[in-house]
Order: sequence, then C-alpha cells, then structure tokens
Amino acid sequence: MQPTLTSTLVSALLVWVSCLGGRGFAAQQRDIELLRPRSGQRGTTVEVILEGRDIRNPKEVLFYRPGIKAIDFEDMPRRKRNVSLHHGGIVRDRVKCRFVIAADCPLGEHALRLRTAETLSTVATFWVGPFPIVPELERGGFEVTYRGGETVVTANDKAIVQPNNSLKTAQEIPLNCTIAGQIKVTRELDDDYFCVRLKKGQRLSVEIDSVRLCDKAYAESEYDLMVRILDQDGKVLVEQDDSDLHVQDPIASMIAPHEGKYFIHIRQQLFKAGRWIYYRAHVGGFRRPLIAYPLGGRAGAATRLRLLGDPGGTTQQVVTLPEKPGDFTLFPGPKREQPPSGLPLRVSPYPNVLEKPDQVTPVQALPAALNGVIARKGQEDVFRFSVDKKKRYRVRVFARGLGSPLDTRIWFRHVGDEKNEMEADDATWADRGKPVVPNSLQRPELLDPSVIFAPRQEGEYLLGIADMRGLGGERFVYRVEIEPAKDVIHTHTVSWANDRFEINRTAGFIVPRNNRWTTNVYIAPERGNAYEGPLRLVPRGLPDGVTMTAPLFQPGMNGVPVQFVAAPGTRPQSCLFSIDLVRTEGEGKIHATSQAYIPFINHSGGRSWHHAHLMQFALGVIDSSPFTVELEQPSIPISQSGELKLKVSVRRQNGFQGAIDIQPDWYPNGVSGGGAVTIPPEKSEVEYSLSASPRATPGTWKMTMNATTTGGDAYSGVGRVRVSSNVIELAVGSPYVALKFKPSAVRRGQVTEIHCEVKHLQPFKQPARARLVGIPRGVSLVGDQYRLGPNDKKIVFKIRASPEALLGRYPQMRCELTFQEAGQSIRQLTENGVLRVDPAVKD
Repeated sequence: MQPTLTSTLVSALLVWVSCLGGRGFAAQQRDIELLRPRSGQRGTTVEVILEGRDIRNPKEVLFYRPGIKAIDFEDMPRRKRNVSLHHGGIVRDRVKCRFVIAADCPLGEHALRLRTAETLSTVATFWVGPFPIVPELERGGFEVTYRGGETVVTANDKAIVQPNNSLKTAQEIPLNCTIAGQIKVTRELDDDYFCVRLKKGQRLSVEIDSVRLCDKAYAESEYDLMVRILDQDGKVLVEQDDSDLHVQDPIASMIAPHEGKYFIHIRQQLFKAGRWIYYRAHVGGFRRPLIAYPLGGRAGAATRLRLLGDPGGTTQQVVTLPEKPGDFTLFPGPKREQPPSGLPLRVSPYPNVLEKPDQVTPVQALPAALNGVIARKGQEDVFRFSVDKKKRYRVRVFARGLGSPLDTRIWFRHVGDEKNEMEADDATWADRGKPVVPNSLQRPELLDPSVIFAPRQEGEYLLGIADMRGLGGERFVYRVEIEPAKDVIHTHTVSWANDRFEINRTAGFIVPRNNRWTTNVYIAPERGNAYEGPLRLVPRGLPDGVTMTAPLFQPGMNGVPVQFVAAPGTRPQSCLFSIDLVRTEGEGKIHATSQAYIPFINHSGGRSWHHAHLMQFALGVIDSSPFTVELEQPSIPISQSGELKLKVSVRRQNGFQGAIDIQPDWYPNGVSGGGAVTIPPEKSEVEYSLSASPRATPGTWKMTMNATTTGGDAYSGVGRVRVSSNVIELAVGSPYVALKFKPSAVRRGQVTEIHCEVKHLQPFKQPARARLVGIPRGVSLVGDQYRLGPNDKKIVFKIRASPEALLGRYPQMRCELTFQEAGQSIRQLTENGVLRVDPAVKD
C-alpha cells in the first residue's frame, strides 16, 4: 500500500486540536468576516469596507473573475470592541478600498481574496448587478450578540430613519433597481415593504438574493426569505419562498392586472435572529423565464431556445453558443429586458438530439446530447442508439442542477432484452466531476444521475428517461450528454477543519519572498478514468520568480506535498494558477482541473447552504518572512516500529527574536510525529521525533517541516507567518531485528527469566541497549545492563515480582531497543509478548 494523505492529515488535525490550550472547541477563524456593501452596479465605483482580523496593511484584491479592480487602499481604525462570532471568529481590523466595476463586468458572484503585506486572506464574495442600488431606509433598533452559545437580542439607541414595516409606511422605489436591504434583528419578524407604480399589462419581476448573497461562515435559517407581491388593497397576487432556479432564494413575476400601486413584501419565512442579514431585491420590468429548452447546444453553433416560465408566456430566442465546451449562462431577452441573473446552459462539442414526443427517438451516432421535456405525469421518453461494446460511455444528466424540477431516473436496455441492463437516479459529487465538494453537502445537482455505461452487448440500446415521482410539466426539461469516457483526473485542496471550514494553514498557497511554502494537493480520478500509472504535477500560471516542485504521484496515493519557492527578487503579488497532470507511462492526455471548495452558511456536519466552487488555485507572494527553517537530511532510515530524530534549525533575521512552532503537515503512511514543537527565542535548533508503526510503508518519501510564529491562531493559522523547510528524503525500512517472546510466567515474590528469540533483519555494528516495557505494576527488571549484540540469536531478561504484584495476564510486554547509528540514537519497539503473574506458592 502506498502512503495516503487522509490518515496522516487527520492525525495531524487531531494533534493540532489537542494543542489549543485546553479549549473545549477549536475556534475557526477567517481573515475576512464581513464585506460591505454586499453588491454594486456595473459601470460604477463602490467604496467597500472589509472587516476581520490581521488584515491591516492591505495591498491588493485578487478576484477570481474579470471586471473589478480594487484601488485606494486604506487602514481604518480598529473597532473599539471586538465582535466575537459563533464559530470563534473575531471582527477587529477594518480596511477600506474602492471597487471599480467595469461596464461589461460579469453579473453575479465574484469570489475574492485580500493580499496584505503578510498574508493572502480567506475567501470573501461581492456581487455585481445591472441596476442602480437603492438602500433600504429602515435601520437600527436592535443588535444581536452571542453569549455562551446563545443568541441574545438587545435594544440599541440607533434611530429608525424610515420605517417600512407596513403597507402604509412602504418605501417607494423606482422600477429596475436593486434594493440593498437588511433584515434587522428584532424579537419578531421584520417585515420590509416597498411600493412601485405600474400600468395595466406591465410586468413586475422580483428576485431575492439572500442565501446566495451571504458569505458568512456559520448561520442557521435567518437567510431563508420569502417574497409576496400585493395590489393596492393588500391582496396577495404572488407569493414565493423558494425557486427551482435559485433554491432557497425566491423569484416572483407577474403581469399587472390594472394600473396603480403594487407592494413588495420581504421577510423571513420563519423568525430567526442573526447578525448582518443582508439581501438584494432586484425589482423591475424585466422578463423572468425560469428555464430554457433545450438546455444547451453545440459549441459555436446557433441554437434556437424556447424560454419557459415567464408570466408573459413562452418566447423563443436564437443564441450563438461559445466555442468552449462547458457551463454557460444565458441572459435571455432584449438587452433592456434581461433579468439580473441568467439561465444555466450546457455547451458540448457534439450535436443536439431533440425528443420526438410519444415515440422512440433515434440517435444517429454517439457522442450526442439528448434533449427533451417530461411534459405530463407518468411520461417516459425513450431514445435508441448504437454502441460499441469495446467502449465505455460517460452518461451525465443535466436537469435539476440547471433549474428543472425534474427528478430524473434513467435506464439502459438492449433492444433484444426485456430487462434493464443498468438503472440510475442520483449521483455523488465525484460522479459530477466535483470531488472537492464533501459528500455531506446536498444540492439539487445530485438528483441528476451520472454513470459510466459499459454495454455488455454489441448493437442497439434503448435509454429511458422519466421523473422518479411520476410528475411532469412544461418546465420538466432535461439534457443527457453521452460521450466516450476520458481520462479525467482532478487536483484539489482540502481544508482539514471541522465542516471543511476554510483555513489557509492546510489549503493555502502563501509564499514569502526568498522562502518556501508547502501544501498538500490531492489527486482525484473521475469514474471512467482508465489511466492508473504515475503522474507528474505541472503548474500553469505561476508568476515569474515562483517555482513549484512536487514528488511523482504514485498509484495508491491520494495526494502529494507540493512546495512553492519565491526567489529573493520576486515582486509581492497574487495570481490564479492551475496544476496540470501529465502521465509518465504510455500515451494520451489527462484532462485535469484544479478545484477548491469554500462553504458559507455552514451547519454542523458540513451541510452548508451556499458555497463557492472555485476552478483555480490562488497564490500570494508576500513580504519576506522574519525567519527561515532548514531540515537536515537524515543519514539513516527510520525503521518500522522505530523512531528517528530530525534535526531542525531556524535562522532569524530582521531582528526577530520570537518563538517558532514547527511541525510537518504530511507524513508517509504509518509515520507520525508528536505534535507541534516550540523553538524558544533563545534557541535556534531542535530535534523533532518521528515514529513508525510496524506497518509503515517501506520506501523513500519526500518530507518538509513547516514553521510558524506563535502569535495569532494556531488552528487556522490566521495571524501567523508560516514558512516551509527544504525538502528531505525520508527512507522507511524494515526494523533491525524481530523478537519472539517465549511464554513467560512469574509468581509473586519470585525471580524468573524471560527468553526472546532474535531474528536479524538489518545489520548493525554496535550492541543495542535493551529493556522491557509494558510490564505490570509490581514487576521490575533485575539490573539495567542488557545488551543485544550484532550476532546474538537470543536475549534473556531477568524479572522480579513483588508480593503485591498485580495478578493476571499482560499481553502488552515489549522490548525497547536503542541502536547507535551515524551518531544518532534509534529506538525500536518489538512486537508484543505475554507475561502472566501468578499467586505466590503457599508453604
């Protein structure tokens, strides 16, 4: 078995948690806890305040999408009182800048990181919309704090500028605007009313962004909002809580039945107090179709789409799809009538096949994209196509994940058979090509099947598609992409924290100038991948002066430690990059992506309500670290069941005299350490002990030592400066000897001998010190001068049992051997033996 990262890093995580000063929980801290305002309009400049901890001296904001540039950075005074959050986060520092939003900036969510002189922050988000921002005028009245895990609501002295909690006090707004609203914390539901004026036949559409807008680490149900549209008499015309397109964020649209005032009512579905409950409400006369048919088309081709779900009826639009296959967002309709959020579509390199209602639809050839609508209850669509028995096909359904209410079930059957050869209904994140997302997270996308179909026979097959519940309707649209399975392998990071909370200590890429940073990168083959050989990791997009080295990924591993080095003259900066995978055996391309998962509105168990699925890694080059760390190459291997001490030295610079914590974040399989070791200010060297289990995997493995300052938060790494040592090669070998204990017993008050047979596995030159460990209380070793010579075939220990020795059978007895090799003491523990302690013999 090759070493895996999972077991070693879980062990490392447990060690870190145990080192948190006796706290009953591990505080989970982020650099940025709050970014306000939450959104801005295209073509404008917005002043933004970012709040959190250890974010002073800001330099740059790195955005994952184009269209926004941050300028005019400024440190603001710290909060007079820190704000403590449920998950242990702290809001203390504040920085200000301006976001310049381009006129063609992509709409929607923009993930970002703040680079300061000392770090690249955790992820925050900002949203861009098409409409002018209109602030909700009601503010203040109450605040929320957390004490002992309880939510406490208290009154404050902030005035309510303009109440809007009834039809009478509704805030009048123009059409085609975005309300920047907030559910203020009260002891009861906060009702927000807004008023617009419409002519008869005019469309009114309202989209709420609340769950999707939130980038808070932990929350409960306080972001679950509902929306109602009422006429001037207070009659409810439309009421929505959720939506197929935006899940927990509602969408409401209607045609005005008469001229006059109309009211928009926004509130929580159920009351739940909370902090910073912001929302965006897009209000306008824009069209609001909810899904398109077909759900995509061929790359670069003009495709005619039917737009479904708008209250004004079904419309059609011809769209020229992009040349690059993958996901695509369409903003339907004429430019002045486009909604603030788009319709998700698929772009494929092969042709569309549209269903023929009420008959079997022939497919001329694979690969192809099959499209249809389960328009009525109990309907089942069937397609017919030829397959090559020698091929495997990746079959991926797109329906619920693209806003369709269809809960898809599919089956495959050879035309000559009566029984189905394969059936499928749901999928896993790995099946959907997103292995970085934890399995505990549930999303509509997982209701779309994704399988590898390996036909057992040559010839023609039938593919059936239906709704699991037997439901149907005009928006029950689906798309099934069938293509030959490819070699697809993904790289991703894992934040080894509770609920996959983001911590840069284990998942970041933050390299000080003239120093090193090491992060574990995981390798995840997709189902259907046929290549099982070694892989070489190749970076793409690193800035000048930064290099990456990584060991060869071997079959059986699930990841490798990857080191980044920034040369002395490298300019501080940040960038997005990817890691490609190149096969070292045979021919063929590995299709690879680089992924990161950031949960928001998290709940216990990792069931977040919102998350960012990022398709590139982020790297920051920061100012020089006040120290470097060097790891001495060991001249001898660590043996199974043995120990080895690694010599670590630090070089302080620029007057730094603080303590430094050291610890590896990766170990070969079966090798472990003793947790973090602190190098005190007055010292520059320390030894770090490694232990190998009897089943440690033999071989030579690359290792590094990570070192951090001791300020800030040890668990997350926020507020600490972290660097990595040079890479060493750690050899794991078999032990020097194997001992076999003969059955042994001793009576109380007597002395006896314990005989061990010795089998030599590795040569050694000097006699090894030997002692027994794991013997019960009241039993002691007679003498302390036991030695095992290089040629000895046995060793005999003498033990004495006191009159009070504990009676019983003790299977934990072991022999501890200390060898001297290359100036180092190497400790080995042998396999267990059994000692029985019997009563004394009566006279």
